[in-house]
This record gives sequence, structure tokens and C-alpha cells, in this order.
Amino acid sequence: MIARIPGLFCTRHRPHRLPRVLVFAAVSGLAFGVDMSVLAVLVHGLGWPGLVSRIVSIVSATSSSWFVNRHATFAARAGPGWGREWLRYLAVNAIGMGLNYGIYALIVAGTVFGKTHSLLAVVPGGVLAMGLNYGLTRRWVFVARRLSSHR
Repeated sequence: MIARIPGLFCTRHRPHRLPRVLVFAAVSGLAFGVDMSVLAVLVHGLGWPGLVSRIVSIVSATSSSWFVNRHATFAARAGPGWGREWLRYLAVNAIGMGLNYGIYALIVAGTVFGKTHSLLAVVPGGVLAMGLNYGLTRRWVFVARRLSSHR
């Protein structure tokens, strides 16, 4: 269970709340931490190649951001079927993941900086992907529930 922090969660029951895009950005920051942690463990702890490790870290970060976004950013819009919703989230965010990974691969493979600072090479793609993912997620994953005329 996620702790309830006044003003953070965007639900129908709180008239005063942070704008959804700011909550999404905060969740993206948390996902960035997951991304960097997984990448650091795989690259520096286990000696995995950076490009392979990056795939695992992106999927881990995306899954954690789905969970927190479901319960915080889009709580009032989340549907009851979490399995399909998670798959839609992964599918929609695959575009952002591709952009994120592509920029990372270009930096790591094409620059000395990227080869020596594989963790910092994550930043540019992550920032660009966050903006794209917000728009796609809001439009295609957490769609406002429709009120039924049948009660």
C-alpha cells in the first residue's frame, strides 16, 4: 500500500492537488532511480554489458512507474483490470522506451563520455521519453472511466 500524502495523489476526492503532469514527473524521477539502480547493479555489480543491462533497467523502471502512476497520478482514472492496463502501459511506453534506448545507445556507442559514464548517458533519453510517455499514457492507458446509465 502506498502511503497517502496530502496533495500528492490526484483523486476525485481532493479538490486541491498538484497538477497531474507534476505528479507524473515526480513518478518519473522515482522510475529514474529504479532505472539507475538496476543499471548500476547489472553493469558495475555483475559486469553485464551496458546495452543489455539497459533493456532490463528500462523494463524495471517502466513497471515501477506504471504501479505508482496507477495509484497516484491517475488513481481516479485507473481501471479494475490491472493486468491489461499494465500491458497497455508497457505497449504504449515502448515508444518512449525505444527513444530512450536509442539515444542511450548512440551516446554509449558513439562517444567517449558514454563509454566512461554509462549511468549519466541515461539522462537525455529519459527526459525526452518522459514527455512523450505522459501524453501517450494519459491518452491511451489511463482513460477516464465513463459513467454508466445503468446502475
